[in-house]
This record gives sequence, structure tokens and C-alpha cells, in this order.
Amino acid sequence: MMPKNLKSGIIIIKNYKIEFGMNHNLIFQAASISKILTALLIMKLVEEKILKLNEDINHYLKNWKVLNKKNNEEKVTIKQILSHTAGVNCAGFIGYKQNQKIPSLMQILNGKKPTNNKKIFCKYKKGSYRYSGGGYEIFKKSY
Repeated sequence: MMPKNLKSGIIIIKNYKIEFGMNHNLIFQAASISKILTALLIMKLVEEKILKLNEDINHYLKNWKVLNKKNNEEKVTIKQILSHTAGVNCAGFIGYKQNQKIPSLMQILNGKKPTNNKKIFCKYKKGSYRYSGGGYEIFKKSY
């Protein structure tokens, strides 16, 4: 039996603009499928010379910085984050139930309640592939 509160929707992207399908009032957890859209939009900003792939993301961040294990600022490029080679922790997120409080982006990045993840930071050696949903959260802060 299907749950009574199950909702679905369709989003269509045309010319870099989002058009909504069935019901634009729906809220759902897009999870990792949003990485494709994020990468596309980042590359559009690179194409328009607004962002540089090999630039330290901290250059674009204003009130939050990517740190390492010792809480020092860590140089991480946009290209490294896109390719999951930045050494950023937090492979993924378990999400939230409908009745749970949704954390702000700053709470997610800092690992503060009501989030259910640890602080986002550079935990691993850069250059090696290590899937990081946490890395993509940093992009949300840069724009």
C-alpha cells in the first residue's frame, strides 16, 4: 500500500532555466541527482568566465571557508570538488523525515544540530578519488 503523503513532481531544464512539471509546490530531497545540475551550472559559470576551475574555492566564499583537520584554511579548487578529488569528507547524507527540522546550509557545513552529519572539511589526501556529497554542499555556499 502506498503512503498517503507520497508526492512526486517533474522538473524540466530548458536554456539553463527550471520549468516545473506536475506541481511546483512540491518539496523533495533531490540528493545526489542534483550533482549533475550543479556541475552543469558551475561549467556554465566557467564558460562565462565568472568562475575558474583551478581557483581556490575559498576565494569565492565569504563567511565560511574550507578547512583541514587542524582547522586551517585549505586550498581546494573547484575542479577538485567537481571530480571528488578534493579530500572533502562526508560521502553522503541520510536525509530527513517530513516531521524533522531541516538544518540550514551553515548548520550542515559546520555539523551543528539539527543536522545529522559531521562538519564538512578536508579530511583525506587530495588527488585521489573519494566520493563527497559534502564537497558539493560547499558549492551552495559559494553562490
